[in-house]
Formats: sequence, C-alpha cells, structure tokens
Amino acid sequence: MIREAMLEDAGELAKLVNLLGYPTTVKEMSARFAKIKMKTDYQTYVYEESGQLLGMIGMIHSFRYEMNDSYVRVVAAIVEEEHQGRGIGKKLFKRAEQWGKARGAASIILNSGNRPERQTTHHIYEKWGYRKKSTGFYKPIS
Repeated sequence: MIREAMLEDAGELAKLVNLLGYPTTVKEMSARFAKIKMKTDYQTYVYEESGQLLGMIGMIHSFRYEMNDSYVRVVAAIVEEEHQGRGIGKKLFKRAEQWGKARGAASIILNSGNRPERQTTHHIYEKWGYRKKSTGFYKPIS
C-alpha cells in the first residue's frame, strides 16, 4: 500500500536512502525528515508491505521563473532491488503525479545520475513517458 511517510519511518527511510547510494544514519534521517515534514511544498510517499517499507518517493512542488506553470521535482525515488519489477516504482510515480495535479502542477521532472548502473532505470523512465531534456550540474558551496 502507498501512504504518506511519517516521522516514525525515519529508520526505514534511512535504509532506502542508503540503497540509493547516499550514506545516511537513522539519526541523520530523523533530523532531516523532521525538517522536510514541516514544509508543505514537500511530500514523501512510501510503499509498505507487511510492515516493511519497500520503496519511497520524495518530491517538492515548485514554481518557475521562465514560465507561468508550476512543476513537481522528484528528489528521491527508490524501490528495494529484490522487489523491483513488481510495479511498485510505477505506482509511486503515479501517486507523485496525482499529488502534483492536485497542486496545479503542469509537469513532473527528475534528475538521475549518468552512472552505468542507472541506464536500466533511465529506460524505465522513458517507458513511463519521461523524456531526456536537460543536463544537470552540481557544485558544492563551501
């Protein structure tokens, strides 16, 4: 079942974020997620089965400078590897689209790493109707 993530899910969310390749402790995720939960323009959904979180999607609703419409940016999405191929990710993304529509967003966007292990995921996104459109850049502020 898909449901809104709760503060009590921080431990399971930390596990999922670690699977995404971002080392995170339960303590860090608890503090981080408490901040996220306070923001009404953020939303996190989880896929739960038998009391265990098998996947999650986190997003933010934003406005554009260059256009009049708003959009949803998926900032984190993961399904545990052993549960991939069951449609869990597709359901989470559909729920993200529903959330965006309810907020008046015209589109949903995401960035995904260019690492070779992400290529299969990129093909799945394209199968779901996402198009490659831009190149992302990153620079730490020190």
